[in-house]
Formats: sequence, structure tokens, C-alpha cells
Amino acid sequence: KSDVVFQNKTVSKNLGFGLTLFGYDVWLPNSRGNKNSLNHTTLDPKKASELLRLFFYEKGGVFLSPKISKFGVPLCKVLKEVCANFVYIIGGFDNLQLNKSRLHVYAANYPAGSSSWNTVHLAQGVETKKFQKFDYGSLKNQEKYGTTTPPEYNLTNIDPKNVAIIYSENDWLASRRDVQFIKDQIKGSFLLDSKVTFRLWNHPDFIWGKDTPRYVYKT
Repeated sequence: KSDVVFQNKTVSKNLGFGLTLFGYDVWLPNSRGNKNSLNHTTLDPKKASELLRLFFYEKGGVFLSPKISKFGVPLCKVLKEVCANFVYIIGGFDNLQLNKSRLHVYAANYPAGSSSWNTVHLAQGVETKKFQKFDYGSLKNQEKYGTTTPPEYNLTNIDPKNVAIIYSENDWLASRRDVQFIKDQIKGSFLLDSKVTFRLWNHPDFIWGKDTPRYVYKT
């Protein structure tokens, strides 16, 4: 994930710019190892795997964005349907909210690259249905954690009053069942618990949807 994905929308529909106009400090995240997170006060990301270990404790990086930008931008300017279908496959089909005129902008900045172990860790969570530390295998786990299985994160330590949940029925990456799992783990009354009323609202729509001010920001 890159901070740029939150800035690809036009200024009038850009949450980050909107919040700054209201006087808020805006902090946008970058996954360690992406193209905007390749600096460190003491480590050289081109040489030191420790930089990536700081995030998921292991070496390995994937830096695809420059190559994707080189070919993706001109491709998406001409073949908008091809790029649109790529977005649909990842996050759920919905061509009503996707601004196809800006697909070349999205392709220029996304994906931004990250540690390959970032992806592995996410896949482990999908497979085990647990929020736990990285699984290195029983021998390495014993060495790092003192147990053969990775410790789980205690989500009950999260204060639900500081958590806002906004979800949709057509999100293929965070289904309603996934959202309910999180709710059951954290427990309590959330700062916000809202379902997007637009029936076909999918995963990318939360950031790139044409009507995000109406269905997301104003909630």
C-alpha cells in the first residue's frame, strides 16, 4: 500500500486534501519497502534486509511499480476496459463507480511494491483465519517465539470506541463475514459501524469510487 493511492482522486473528491482544508493533520501510510518507503536513517534498503525485517521480520522485497507504470500508463490510456477488468477481478465487479478516465493515473502509482513477506503474511492469515505473527515453520517459530506456532494478536486489547468500520456487500477482499469476524474478536460498541448502501460497492471503490464523498466520507 502506498500513500499515493489515497491521492489519485481529483482534489474535489480527495479525502486527504479535504481534511487538510478543515485544519486536520493528515498522515498517510506506506508499506515498508514500497517505492515511497525506501529510506532509513541507518540502513540501506538496497543492501540491508534488516529494513524489511523491521516490518515482517524477514528479508525479501518486491518492487514492481516502476515497470508497471512504464507499461501500464500507456496501456490504460488506450485499453481502459482491460485495466478496468484487472481492478474488478481483485476487488469485485462494479463499473458504475470506477472513473475510467483516470485509470492511467491509478496505473502510474499502483501497485507500489512492498516486502514479499508482507504478501506471505497476509496469505497465512487467510489460510488460518487468525491474526497472528509470521509463521516461519515450527523450528524457526520455536527459536523466535518460544513456541512451535506463532502467537496470536490479542484483538481484545483494541478499544472499539476508537475504531470506525465501514464495509460493503460487494467487497471481495473484505466480505461481510470477514468484517463480522473482526467485530466478534474486538467486541464492544464501535465509534462507527456502517454498511455502504450502494449495493455494488466494491473494495477499490472505498478509495477510487466516484461517489466516495456521499457513501463513505459523510458517514
